[in-house]
This record gives sequence, structure tokens and C-alpha cells, in this order.
Amino acid sequence: MPVKNFPFRDIGGHGKPRPFLYVNYINPHTDKSFQTWALIDTGADDCVLPAEFAELLGHKLEMGTQTNIVSANGGSVAYRHTMKIEIPDSDTNDPLFSTQETMITFIEGLKQPLLGTDSFLCHFRLTIDYPIKQFSLEEIAYDKIDNHWPLP
Repeated sequence: MPVKNFPFRDIGGHGKPRPFLYVNYINPHTDKSFQTWALIDTGADDCVLPAEFAELLGHKLEMGTQTNIVSANGGSVAYRHTMKIEIPDSDTNDPLFSTQETMITFIEGLKQPLLGTDSFLCHFRLTIDYPIKQFSLEEIAYDKIDNHWPLP
């Protein structure tokens, strides 16, 4: 996926536009899918979804791998299930980008889907331009990433 710019959006009518991305969550075992807005969250390790999305996607919530999550709201029990995430083209709805099967965490009481670093943002160079309320994603091939720090 070449560099793609996305405007900040005010999802939920709070009067504060933020970096939301429209994504498609797919259960690879049932092919059930669900499209929604998810918040880009560089502070989240995992991609997380509200628990009620599990049933919509054909998962039995408590049959997933149980894990404990610590967030700004405190700790909670969560369940992880295998999913795929796609970024659909806004004109054709064809996928611009799709993850391999990855673990997504479902959390009770969560209101907003979050796109975290380990299973989603790690695929991209993310640039956020707060003054103009826009962010861009550029897919990065792992073999092109230079993990060497420059010498002082």
C-alpha cells in the first residue's frame, strides 16, 4: 500500500477529531466480518474490540485465550481470538491492506475499537499531523526495515 492520507474524524460527536480508520474485522474460521471505525492508538500493544463484537464475528467470547489487560481504566479480564484486519478502499471497498491471521483482544466494557502496535501498526510507517488533523499510513515490508542504530 503506498502512502495513504486519512483525515481525522469526530466519531461519536465529541467535538474532537482524532485518528480513526475505517477497518474490516474478519473471522477467518467463519468468514463473518464487521466494518467499523477504530482509533489509532500508539499506546496500545494489542488491537482490541468491545466484547459484544465477538458474537457478531462468530466467536464464543469465553472460549478464547483468557488474558489480563492493564489500561488507564485499570485491569480487566479479556479474551483473545484469531482475526484478520483489512483496510478497505473508500471507493471500491476492495482491501488496500490485509493482515495475516492475528490475535485480537475482546474486552468487556470497551466502547471503541483500538488499533494497537503489535498486530497492526507494526506494518506501517505512521505519520500524524495534528495541526492539519490528518494521518498517513505507508506499508513497510519487513525486509526493508533497517534495525541498526546509527553510530554517534
